[in-house]
Amino acid sequence: MDDYYYDNPDTIEKSVDKAIEKQLDLEIQDQEKEIEIEKDAERVKILEDELEKKEPEVEEDPIKKELNKLKTKQYEHADKSRPYVDADIPDSVKFGEKLVIKLSRKVPNMQLSFGDGLSWERKDVYDPKAPKELILRPTVFRDIKNGKFDDDKVEIDIGEVKKVAGTEIQSWLEGDYLLKVRGYGNQYHEDTTITKTVRVHG
Repeated sequence: MDDYYYDNPDTIEKSVDKAIEKQLDLEIQDQEKEIEIEKDAERVKILEDELEKKEPEVEEDPIKKELNKLKTKQYEHADKSRPYVDADIPDSVKFGEKLVIKLSRKVPNMQLSFGDGLSWERKDVYDPKAPKELILRPTVFRDIKNGKFDDDKVEIDIGEVKKVAGTEIQSWLEGDYLLKVRGYGNQYHEDTTITKTVRVHG
């Protein structure tokens, strides 16, 4: 009986078929596992991409960003086709010195704001849709109008020394100060405002 089982061709063929079928099943299972692993890796990648998109971007401080832009002069002309005046403004000045702003022409009227009291807010506080901008609360402010300026140079004494407990101290701080100088005449187009930062240091 045993000899018949092992020698019977049909029995041998069936055994081989089963072995092949089992091997194929194992290979298919391995392929399915590999496919699942690849799908899992794709899902992880998609989730990582989504998380990156959702991560809030760290925005640059708007005041610093604006001050960096204002290291070069910015102009506001009443008539862009006919700029009224330019100004030579130094990049830095020391405590105890004068900040000298040289205008390109004599102007009858002049406004000047200079300081480091800066904030980033809406100019029109009653309009919630108004864009935010750099607001200056000046340390030095001058407004010479009605033709009484009539000059091409402005000078500012830098720093203010105060006595505290008998010791003289510099009450101004070192840093970037914002300068706005406006020269204007009697006609509409005769009006230019120049804005620039000036580094004040010891």
